[in-house]
Amino acid sequence: MSILLIARLTLKEAARKRLLALAVAGGALFLVLFGVGFALLLGQIKAEAARAGGGAPPFMLTAMMMVMGFYFLNVLAGVSAIFVSVNAISGELDSGTIHALVARPLRRRDIILGKWLGYALVLTAYVVAMSTGLMAIIYLTSGTLPPAPLATIGLMVWVALLLLTLSILGGTFLSALANGVGLFLLYGLAWLAGVIEGLGGLVHNSTMVHIGIAVSLLVPSDALWQAASYYLQSPSILMLASTSASGLFPFGSSAPPAGTMLVYTTIYTLAALGLAVLVFSRRDM
Repeated sequence: MSILLIARLTLKEAARKRLLALAVAGGALFLVLFGVGFALLLGQIKAEAARAGGGAPPFMLTAMMMVMGFYFLNVLAGVSAIFVSVNAISGELDSGTIHALVARPLRRRDIILGKWLGYALVLTAYVVAMSTGLMAIIYLTSGTLPPAPLATIGLMVWVALLLLTLSILGGTFLSALANGVGLFLLYGLAWLAGVIEGLGGLVHNSTMVHIGIAVSLLVPSDALWQAASYYLQSPSILMLASTSASGLFPFGSSAPPAGTMLVYTTIYTLAALGLAVLVFSRRDM
């Protein structure tokens, strides 16, 4: 019950935060810009095809725009996860407001888990709403939908929850500023590792691939996105991408997600949350 109480208080706190309102406003603006750009581009391509005497519908363009749209949505969700939760623990420790909770008959474990649950609900609702809006725009514009939307959305939620967990963990021993800067550096490093691994695959350089994989193990957020992008593509697009030198690189992957990666990321997330509970429980207030 204590966990649910902390989660409810966290939800109320998140609703009052301007950062959450900015994330929602930024997401709405993104959807509008993407919808207008996608409609204009697709309309121009169809008009040029009609003037040239018809031809097949630009399904590759639609697939690429869909993957790119979800790619930038994934980045937006990741950044929002960091911004919204970076003060969840460290900010209250810096200001001393968390002492009001610690002084009550609440276990410190419940404080960490309750705050994680509250922000997890907020981020899950955000990613689901934004993904649904993006799919609606794509469907109304081109009449297409991802072949496995639930898998895509689930993995994107996982990215946000992974970053949330790291934010909670960092907040137990870092200041709010250091926690935010460190998370952004790790998030960028994970993206760079994915690019290095992809480039290594394109030029058949096993050393680059191994370096990319090794760095991705530090923060597997980009690996989760690559898995999500696979479920955005139909079998025909995957076949076409596999025959291309670059496919949809660097926005997506045509390779199915490895089961070992998903298992590792599950253990990674649970271990980070457990470590956050352990560090906070032993911290001297």
